[in-house]
Amino acid sequence: MESTHLTLYELNTGCDEFGNFIKLVAKLMATEYIVVEVNKEKDENLLRKSFTGRFPVLELEDKKTCFCEPLAISKYLANDRHGFYGPDPIEKAKIDQWLDIIQLTIAPLANSLIRQVAGQEESEIRAFSQKCTALREALMPFEKHLKLRNYLSGYSLTLADAYLVATLLSPFQLIIDKKSRD
Repeated sequence: MESTHLTLYELNTGCDEFGNFIKLVAKLMATEYIVVEVNKEKDENLLRKSFTGRFPVLELEDKKTCFCEPLAISKYLANDRHGFYGPDPIEKAKIDQWLDIIQLTIAPLANSLIRQVAGQEESEIRAFSQKCTALREALMPFEKHLKLRNYLSGYSLTLADAYLVATLLSPFQLIIDKKSRD
């Protein structure tokens, strides 16, 4: 993975939380890559690199292998590097557990709220408020767990911690008030 022949394909739509998460992991792992912006209207060949139609996509140096899901990409980048994705199967499973919880509970709420703030999703004050409350409630297990620890799993920063930070960065900046953040 120390090659500079990794290519990250991103849609040219501006803010991409998943792309930012992958870039964070790549930086933490000291992995070099190049970024290619994909235009959905013009780049049919590049669009075929994602068998799901979703982006970002990481293409490996063999130019045949592509990963098109953010967690799969980040696990590939982090695997066996600095213990970031766990030094053993038990820690990997613990990290995967937190990743699943974030992906299934926190990310959908956070992403929906951000889309509403950005005007990409319809927003009604009461529904928006309810989603904010639901996000705060979904974060309670994390708060409880982290009261006694510095990290979600183990004794150093892991992929789960990075995913939680990347998922909450925009909501913390744009939506969640200071009292709730503290």
